[in-house]
Amino acid sequence: MLNVFAAVRRPVVVFLALAAALAPLTVASAHIVIWPPHSAPGVFEHYIVYVPAEKPGTPSVELRLFIPPGVVVDGTAEMPGWRVSAEKTAGRITVLSWSGGRVPPDRYAAFGFAARNPTGVRAITWQAVQLYGDGTAVVWAGAAGTARPAAVTLLDAVPADPRALASAPSNLSTLASAPSNLSTLTLVALVVGAVGLVCGLSSLGVLLVVLRHRLLS
Repeated sequence: MLNVFAAVRRPVVVFLALAAALAPLTVASAHIVIWPPHSAPGVFEHYIVYVPAEKPGTPSVELRLFIPPGVVVDGTAEMPGWRVSAEKTAGRITVLSWSGGRVPPDRYAAFGFAARNPTGVRAITWQAVQLYGDGTAVVWAGAAGTARPAAVTLLDAVPADPRALASAPSNLSTLASAPSNLSTLTLVALVVGAVGLVCGLSSLGVLLVVLRHRLLS
């Protein structure tokens, strides 16, 4: 069964909820866009598919997104009013479909999913088929610069260096020494407080002697 992200598990869902609240918005002539346009090989990425309804007089009612080889889908974000389904081949999700909703003409919708990027390639090419309420379909599979280009994510970003985590133990060891420092400061504070208390009691004793002397005289 396809996972649906909870907001507490996937912060991107909050962003997608805002996108859904703002959609549909008026847009100029555009094509399907998958965000982000840049990512890193082998990392877990949150993707957003922006789907415009460009055809006059009829809404967009379904999107079928073909998952390229090497991309492993983990789950999808909930989109109010839409159903999401997945097709699998050999246990791997190869098609994601959003249906059941309506995107009015000159508006757009935003669908979210998460996946692990492939390694050994420089780009991911996302082909899709968009279905309209009048039964027509638009295939987004062309090269860049054509009328119906496929969305592309370039895998040219540098992933975070896992060796950076190696500095954590030294930082933690520094924090671990804090109790001894705190113990020393606590001891100093107690000594100063005790000295102050003794001085205060001594002053009180002198004051009582003076008052008693005056009363007796």
